Amino acid sequence: MTGSVDHSEQYVLHPSVAAKWWLYHTPNAPEASRFLSESLAARAVRLLAVDDIEPRVLGEIAAELGPSFDVPLAELIAEDVHLLFSELEREGLLRLTAQPSLIRDAFLGAAQYQIPFADALPIVLAERSAAPLLVLDEALYQLLQGLETSRPGLKVTWLPDLIGR
Repeated sequence: MTGSVDHSEQYVLHPSVAAKWWLYHTPNAPEASRFLSESLAARAVRLLAVDDIEPRVLGEIAAELGPSFDVPLAELIAEDVHLLFSELEREGLLRLTAQPSLIRDAFLGAAQYQIPFADALPIVLAERSAAPLLVLDEALYQLLQGLETSRPGLKVTWLPDLIGR
């Protein structure tokens, strides 16, 4: 991923999207892989994320793998996740936002809308940046579509709709 940066679109990356880059066997993984290999590789998008994205992605992967999760696999995945996020940052395709700057608003949003605090963090980032939140978790997508009317600064994009363009 080298060359001049020409970002035409910006999105907030939800960890559910990035986790699918390693969970090939799960629903919507092909769309996530296509987004990574086409949109990001072509430098057609720029991503924003909360700075806890790497451990959140690793946590989602560990939870999904269950009994097949072992030390040799964990070593490979942890290294690969770290290398990919580092490269995306280095290439200017990913910008991380410090979690402390989002905590208070995320905590209040989690209480107000009865959503997990971890999901409230990227929601607040999406609102503040005016960039759509890119998701692949269908239940979260449905919930966030309902919030768009009460939170006018929130825009949500379902990844399959984006790459289907």
